[in-house]
Amino acid sequence: MGNRLSQSNKGFTLVELCVTIVIFTILVSTAVFGLIQWQEFSTYRQQTENAEVVYMAARSKLVKLKANNALDELQISTKAENITNKVTSYGSKTVYSAKCNKADYATYSSTPNSLNSSTKLLFDLIEEFIYDKSLLDACISIEFNEDGTILAVYYSDRCDEFKYGSGQVNLTQRTTENLEDNMVGYYEAS
Repeated sequence: MGNRLSQSNKGFTLVELCVTIVIFTILVSTAVFGLIQWQEFSTYRQQTENAEVVYMAARSKLVKLKANNALDELQISTKAENITNKVTSYGSKTVYSAKCNKADYATYSSTPNSLNSSTKLLFDLIEEFIYDKSLLDACISIEFNEDGTILAVYYSDRCDEFKYGSGQVNLTQRTTENLEDNMVGYYEAS
């Protein structure tokens, strides 16, 4: 009888050990893949939330100026003519875009008049209403029409520059897939 007990307490066989390792590897790789997908989705959601914050800041600035009858202070219609980014994707109305690159906020903080009118207009619109100034160290594009209505905002702290037409991030392609692939947050007025 003692001989039977010693034979049943040998432990794992090599085949059982290999099967256990293969199953464990499959489970770990599935978990890692899921974690990476969750992290990418979270980053994209954060970019989109930041775009919404920028939209609300620009809208708040315009509401404040309209309430104080000081909308001409920004000279949106005059500056719109000097801004080279004209977008016509919103039907028959002409839509303008004010945008900045990732390093432009540092320049705006020290010498705002050295920036082009598009970038200066963007920061004039949003800086007052952005509490966390680190949000401004990103690529931002605000689309608006002639009367100063904010239509949409793009936001990404993952790229260096936005372009209309071609480039690293092409803003004329507004598909969710393109925005997610480039980690660009997008918020549109509803």
